[in-house]
Amino acid sequence: MYSSAISNIEDELSYFGDYYYIGGGRYECRDTGNIGTYDEIVPQNTVKRSSGPVKQEAKDARAKLRPFGFKALTGSKKQKDWAEKIRLEIMTPLPSETKMFFAAMEVLPIHRASFWIENRHKSSTNFAEFERGLINLCADLNRKVEEGMLQSEANSIYNNFVSEFASS
Repeated sequence: MYSSAISNIEDELSYFGDYYYIGGGRYECRDTGNIGTYDEIVPQNTVKRSSGPVKQEAKDARAKLRPFGFKALTGSKKQKDWAEKIRLEIMTPLPSETKMFFAAMEVLPIHRASFWIENRHKSSTNFAEFERGLINLCADLNRKVEEGMLQSEANSIYNNFVSEFASS
């Protein structure tokens, strides 16, 4: 009975913004994966309070994508509940390599729930085409830079390609 009561208390206290209580006085940052005491991993003066943990359905969606490198999304609880499902629907049909490509991608704000909500109308095919296009573009830009194109010009072309996808 005592362990059940402790478990219930830990469940109630488990979520502090992007920091989860994992037991034994230790917390995990879902964005970085860092584990430590609250004071060790939570930046002071930046603690976000939430209305509670995301729904179980959102946790399950996140768990299915975690092996590919996807991290917890940032945003309000309501945004994260919705966006985790959207992200899973889009990513599920894609090959493992493509999932890992997007999980590692830093140029798209894929860690934000709002990105997935804003791009919910895109299909898995759109994401796969973006991946192929970006890989081809990078190869082409690398060749052009070796041939004399300014790096700043190549960066501009790259950023425009990424921005068009994120805003279309």
